[in-house]
Parts: sequence; structure tokens; C-alpha cells
Amino acid sequence: MASRESDIIKNINEIVKSNRFNEGTVVSIGDDTALVDTGSKLSLITTDAMVEGTHFIMDKIPPKDIGWKCAISNISDIAAMGGTPQYAVTTIGISEKTSDEWIQSLYQGIEEGLKTYGAYIVGGDTVKSPITFINITLTGIPYYDERSNPMWLARNSAKPGDLIVVTGSLGGSSLGLSLVDDDPSIRNQNPGWNRHIHPEANIKTAQLALSCGVRTGMDISDGLIVDLEKIALASEHDIEVKLSDVPIFEELKEQFGLRTAQDMALTSGEEYELILIADKQKVDDLLKQKVKGLSVIGQVLKSNPIEPSVTVVTDKGSVYLPSKSSWQHFEE
Repeated sequence: MASRESDIIKNINEIVKSNRFNEGTVVSIGDDTALVDTGSKLSLITTDAMVEGTHFIMDKIPPKDIGWKCAISNISDIAAMGGTPQYAVTTIGISEKTSDEWIQSLYQGIEEGLKTYGAYIVGGDTVKSPITFINITLTGIPYYDERSNPMWLARNSAKPGDLIVVTGSLGGSSLGLSLVDDDPSIRNQNPGWNRHIHPEANIKTAQLALSCGVRTGMDISDGLIVDLEKIALASEHDIEVKLSDVPIFEELKEQFGLRTAQDMALTSGEEYELILIADKQKVDDLLKQKVKGLSVIGQVLKSNPIEPSVTVVTDKGSVYLPSKSSWQHFEE
């Protein structure tokens, strides 16, 4: 289950582990954001970067869309904890050849993405770099219930028997990515392209889930299976997903057929939909709120602190292995 990325994070965590036990740290390394006590209030803090050649190709994707997507990737981390985004500081690395027009359009996209969800840029840095990169650090405030008690979604609280819910449909971002080399007149007409370059965050749904008692969740940034593996590892429980219940982005089936569409739905990164996990009563309460696009796709199984796993099964009960893997930064 472990990837090189998770190994690197584990090693960093060991170096800074003493920080996890200071009195101001509420949620530390391992979740979508950190949650800290500043003395007068609780604050969420997250950071995420996009790098040329890894997350975008400059001559394929308009800079405004790159900016929007970088903003949303950070906002989605705040949403994954059920919080509300507030203030952002940005760092961009650019070469001497980068035009002022490109930079301005990039920042217009960042600003538009942040403001759509009530957040604002308050500072940042610009550096010279051989490749272009954008990094945003974003703060937010956690959700508070009617008694002013702070609440948040975490990865380590799944329990046996809990149901697994996802928002929206999956695989659209992978469909969009497959169109990156197509003529703009073609890809702009495909719903998958807009899903890839202009994703949305699920803040309201996450907060509604918290109000219904849901306490486990995260967003889908690396792919459904690999992100469920993170929850399984943090919660130390096995997880089972029913293949036929995984919601698939409709155009995927039309373009690639059911088998490939299923694989893409299981492994597509940068979806920014939510995984929500809770017992049946709380899931029923959430479903009664008539939130569009919620699907129950599986359940949490027995405790497994040694090597927790995620298994996808068919309607016949056989194990299903997708023909492609989820996104990994250091995949060999």
C-alpha cells in the first residue's frame, strides 16, 4: 500500500514529531489540513503546489485555468475538513521569459477561485525559477455546531460497519486530461475538459455532513482507491468498495466503454469530490437532506492495524483489480 510519497511524509513526520505534541496542535501531519489553536480560536492551515510538467503544460492550458485549479486544490483541502477558507499567501516561480500577461491571467484565476469560496490573497512571494510553479498556503476556520463546538472531518475515525459515501461522479478529470493534446475546438466541447481545468470544491456538503454527525472524510485528489487507502491506514481498518456502486462520469462510458470507465473512476486524480464515512443512521440522515449526487459505494470492515487494505468487489463477490493505477508523484 505504501508509496514513496507516503514514505517521505512518514520520514518528515518523524523529524518533526515533537511539534505534534505542543499544546497548540489539534490535528497535525496526516490529514488534509492542520488544525491549530492560536490562543483565541482554532485555525485550519493547508498548502498545495502545482508544477509545470507535473500538473500542467503551459502551452496547453490557459493560465487563468491553472490559477483557478491551484486555488481549488487548496480550498478542497479546507472543504475536506468541513471548514471555511479565509486567507491565502501565494508563491510563484517563473522564468525571465514568462510574460506579464501570463502572470496577470494566472493571478486572475487564483483570485477568482478564492473569492468564489470567500477567501482572499493577503500576501506572497515571486521567485525566478527554471520551471514554473505555483504554491498557495491557505487558512480557514473549522465548522462550529449550534453550541459553538468546533467539529471537523478526519481520516482516522472510521469504524467497522460504517458506510462509505462519495459526492458527484468520478473519472471526469481523467477524461479531461486525455484531451490535453486535442484541438481546443474539440476539447472545449467535452464536459470532461471543463471538469479537469475548472473543478469545484464541496464546502457546503462537507459542513452538512458534519451537522448530520459524520466525522470521517477527505477529498479525492489522488484517486478513489489510493485515497481510501489513506483512510484505511489512518483508521487501521479494511475497506470494501462495490464496483457497480461507484458513480462514473457519464461521458466516460460513452467514449471508452464500461470497463475502462470503471478503471478511470477508481483511479482518477484531481476530482476534488468528497469521501464521507459514517454509520448507517448518520448516512441516512445525510441522504435525507437531498444533497444531489451522493452515492453509497461500500463499507468499513474489520480492524486491521498491521496492513489495512482496500478491496474492490464485483456483484458476484470476486475481487476486481483495475488495469491502471492511481496517481503517484514518485511512481516508477
